[in-house]
Amino acid sequence: MKDVQVLHKIKKGIAEGFLVSTYEVVDFFEYHMGEADIIDWSLTTTGGITQLREYVHFTKGDVITFTAWFKKDGVWFDAAVSQAFDDDNPYMVVTAREALIQGVLAAKDGNLLSDVSKAIQTQVWTTRYTIVTQLSGHGIGSELEMLPRVHNNHLMKHKDMVLREGMRLAIEPILLDVGDSFDLETGRTEKGTLSARYGATVEVTKDGGKILFGGI
Repeated sequence: MKDVQVLHKIKKGIAEGFLVSTYEVVDFFEYHMGEADIIDWSLTTTGGITQLREYVHFTKGDVITFTAWFKKDGVWFDAAVSQAFDDDNPYMVVTAREALIQGVLAAKDGNLLSDVSKAIQTQVWTTRYTIVTQLSGHGIGSELEMLPRVHNNHLMKHKDMVLREGMRLAIEPILLDVGDSFDLETGRTEKGTLSARYGATVEVTKDGGKILFGGI
């Protein structure tokens, strides 16, 4: 890989108004990750969650979410960042980032998988936002999506497990405004309001998750 810090640079380029369209973000990413075996991406603007492939020129205040995944030497990596174009980030984006950080810290050897979910949910509970429950994080490694599912709401019923050092997880909280919901068919919020997504590929260690790919 040419540059594992590429997501940080994409965030900076969007924030400063340097990367001004879908094509520029994707070209920048593909150039910097050119040595990976497989590269793919998903890009959305305000109100969207799943991928946008057509050309869009950003306008000031748009919140851009860029999700990227790649395979190198038989191993998959997955991450996401949200960033306001040429503007300060709204509080939802800040909250999504903080929720991811708390989830990463909880990915500690000996903790339960549900501890990661609880850490994310607890961070969001103090705000006026809600978490998308139809989508979740997941195990990652030889396949892009593997078990276990890493739910962002610890109250959801799912099979729990003890985390062990060396396990790899893709942790991915996605936030919406309270009262809005996510439409699986259109890939957009029902009311067209803001959404924010932060994700990272982490490795479980005795001190918490070690970020292998991410933009926080």
